[in-house]
Amino acid sequence: KSGIFSALPYIVVALVIPSGGIIADFWRRSNILSTTAVRKIMNSLGQIVPALFLVGSGYATNEAVAIALLSISVGLVGLTYAGFNVNHLDIAPRFAGTLMGITNTAGTISGIAAPYVAGAIASAPKTASV
Repeated sequence: KSGIFSALPYIVVALVIPSGGIIADFWRRSNILSTTAVRKIMNSLGQIVPALFLVGSGYATNEAVAIALLSISVGLVGLTYAGFNVNHLDIAPRFAGTLMGITNTAGTISGIAAPYVAGAIASAPKTASV
């Protein structure tokens, strides 16, 4: 039972990512919105709306509501793929793969370094008094 609940957010995100792409492409193809507007809207929706569902999950009164809100929150983060992940294709279509590799490497390095920096800051001797 817990395995299904653990997988549920990722099942939702697997459905949201292609759906978000289809909606974004429709908006662009139909000239409803500019490319910039589509990217900003999808990125904003993929960050703000999940945050609201995440806050709501903190106030859930039972497990089913909490699981549903968390699943929706994680799933809607998939909208950001139609917002920022395609920027590499917008900037340089021929070199999108190379750009993705460079930016992912930079992001990964900062993620690896962050705990070491935090540890160094936390273990530094106290020099100021409050």
